[in-house]
Amino acid sequence: MHGGGFDFGDLDMPEADWTAREVAGRANAIVITVDYRLAVGDVAYPVPHDDVVTAIRWTRDNRGLLGIDESRISVGGGGTGGNLATGAVLRLRDDDGWQPARLIPAYALFHPVIPQPAPELATLLAELPRMCRFLPENSEKVVGAYLRPGSDPDAYAMPALAHLAGLCPTLLMNAEYDDLRASAEAFAASLAAAGVQVRQTTIPGMVHGFLDLPSSIEPVHRALDELAAAVGA
Repeated sequence: MHGGGFDFGDLDMPEADWTAREVAGRANAIVITVDYRLAVGDVAYPVPHDDVVTAIRWTRDNRGLLGIDESRISVGGGGTGGNLATGAVLRLRDDDGWQPARLIPAYALFHPVIPQPAPELATLLAELPRMCRFLPENSEKVVGAYLRPGSDPDAYAMPALAHLAGLCPTLLMNAEYDDLRASAEAFAASLAAAGVQVRQTTIPGMVHGFLDLPSSIEPVHRALDELAAAVGA
């Protein structure tokens, strides 16, 4: 699932098509990208969430047609696509009693309000220009684009609010210089406390959205290799 703040993005952005092709080639895997409806106009949560749940169910239920092994399905996404991937996996746990082999969100948003960063991360973030930051006003705008006016987020919209026990093994991929890293780090702690098998990896030198950058940049190449290794495990 591509990102874009819930109200932007499509299958042609590098984080969607290019990343899918890179992972497919490196892992010798089938990768499906999802053209979920964006939260624009009258569209809001749960419409994008429902689209992603439907796409994952379709993939699982058509495994014979697609030539895939159900026991090796992974679900992931970048940025708000990582949020959608996580919310969908929670929903499938609750409604279907089913989990994929692994969940792989990259630089994702899990909280309606981003937690305060650890001191080490706060020092790194202070080095960034404002245009590269994901500040509270940015978080408020993104969450506001997703939810209907006046509504409170539920656990599928903002997975940090969820009961997390029973979630599949999870790899959280963070950018070193990213305010949303604080959300992922707090979410990782909650996953571990719930007994979920969780691992974090931080891609050095990168800012939010690095899967839109070319693989000739060494840390992006490394990140794609890590994604492929997780998918192919």
